Amino acid sequence: MPGFFETIGKSIADTVKPPLIEAVRELTTKAISAAQSAVDRLIATASASVQEEIQKQIPIIVKAVVGAVLAASTDVAEDVTDKITAAIPGELDDRFVDSLLENIRRGLGYK
Repeated sequence: MPGFFETIGKSIADTVKPPLIEAVRELTTKAISAAQSAVDRLIATASASVQEEIQKQIPIIVKAVVGAVLAASTDVAEDVTDKITAAIPGELDDRFVDSLLENIRRGLGYK
């Protein structure tokens, strides 16, 4: 049977997760589009052999861009968590809020 803070953490995570996922999707789509545009410009000016090599690297470039976007969204989530915990007095934070926020992080898929 889930505990009180686990239930609250899951509820908050369920509320926060959809808009966060949508924001990451939007950022990822924009990043992929920007990367593809940059690659297209490079390909347009490169020789045939260079074009072939660049095309081989597109998946690596896209993975790097997506990784950067995901890392940035994780940093934003951690920053929000830090601001929440900073506003709560130490002992209350340590006893209750840290546990609650850990449940939220887990609910959002962060380790």
